[in-house]
Amino acid sequence: MDPRPYELRLEISPITHAVEDAITDSFDCLIASHAGVMSVTLSAVGDTCEAATLSAIQKLRDLGAVPIRLIDDLVGRREIARRAGVTPQAVGLWIRGERHATAHFPPPFVDAGGGLWLWGEVVLALADRGVLIDEDVQYPTRRDSQRIGGILATADPADATADELSRPA
Repeated sequence: MDPRPYELRLEISPITHAVEDAITDSFDCLIASHAGVMSVTLSAVGDTCEAATLSAIQKLRDLGAVPIRLIDDLVGRREIARRAGVTPQAVGLWIRGERHATAHFPPPFVDAGGGLWLWGEVVLALADRGVLIDEDVQYPTRRDSQRIGGILATADPADATADELSRPA
């Protein structure tokens, strides 16, 4: 399998300006803070999403940041429409199976508020409909999100290595 770039967003513990500079020097990334949550959105390369994420986590730790969790890229109908360049009505038809009925549309990742979808799954469903978003970038799927979340939840965030992160709990 050829290594591919994955777009990831990780919550990290608060960092100093020096650590922030080191991260931005090492990654093509965006560091942000909103409502007390600091995050880094970055591109990481790997044979799988899990491998790319584990590599990024280790590199962030080496730079002095503590990754806490993978932040799921959740989108509602309007955001799907905006990112796909279609109308919200078209998205509604896809979701209900009334347009492109032979192409699968994923179930919502979260049922609240009319549904929220995991962007990585939506991108795959859009490709089945001939709507290509960015063929060069991959996004975490539901399974990726759950596996990475479990790895981060069971690892000692202070000093785990990539090998320790990848071992089952």
